[in-house]
Amino acid sequence: MGEKGSRHIALLLLLLLVLAVPQDAFANSAGKTGRSDSGCGGTACHSNTGTVTPELSGLPGSGYSAGAVYTLTMGGSGGPSGTNGGFNLDASHGAFSNPGSNTQILTGEVTHSNSNSRSWTVDWTAPSSGSGDVTFYLAVNFVNGNNGNDGDAWGYSSWTSSQATASTNSSLNQAGSERGSVFSNSVFELNSGSPTLVLDNGTRVTFASVNTNTSNSSSPVYTSDDVVSIAGSCAILDNYSLRCTGVNNYGQLGLGSFSLSNGTVDLGNRMAA
Repeated sequence: MGEKGSRHIALLLLLLLVLAVPQDAFANSAGKTGRSDSGCGGTACHSNTGTVTPELSGLPGSGYSAGAVYTLTMGGSGGPSGTNGGFNLDASHGAFSNPGSNTQILTGEVTHSNSNSRSWTVDWTAPSSGSGDVTFYLAVNFVNGNNGNDGDAWGYSSWTSSQATASTNSSLNQAGSERGSVFSNSVFELNSGSPTLVLDNGTRVTFASVNTNTSNSSSPVYTSDDVVSIAGSCAILDNYSLRCTGVNNYGQLGLGSFSLSNGTVDLGNRMAA
């Protein structure tokens, strides 16, 4: 057999050896998906030692807001010393984007792009309102870099995040107590000829008082918007805040007084210009 024939046989044997190596051995260092909820043990992947504790940070503690973007950080603790590792992150709802260094997105899941790190980042966009709970699945694998399965360690875990619920603002003030808003459908006894109410959207509405009996008392007036104050003259300042002078029978907002008096009321810069 000539030298050329010997080289062909050697190349053929090498090809057979390559084909005999499990594909996981090639794929893992460049990324791995489908293992976020089962880990990395067995099937020619890594050792059966699940001693790594996965860590996922960046999830909103009070629940996610629909459509909001959160930056997640993946990592872990335990396992062999060193700086080499890999991971696989998946979520039941939402979408991943903007993978950080050594990170990539494959088939909608997030995984490592090489084995040179043990910490990774990615952005997650929360799903639309009404999607319900979102479960995150994370598998982390820390390797010792000896190009084999022995001595490596992994672990997997899951986290659940619910959609945040709208809460009422308990800091709203009752009329006449202190500076701030008052509750919707507030009742003011209007005892002036043409009182003006300042609403929380920055508009002013003028009402005429209603005499209900011969004693010339006024009946309560209901509004469908939040009433900030009963006011006289109002002006929008150059910082877009609204200042008014005015009174109401339950105390002057902003002054904390329960006596009927005129004064300047600062309604804050949340007023529309």
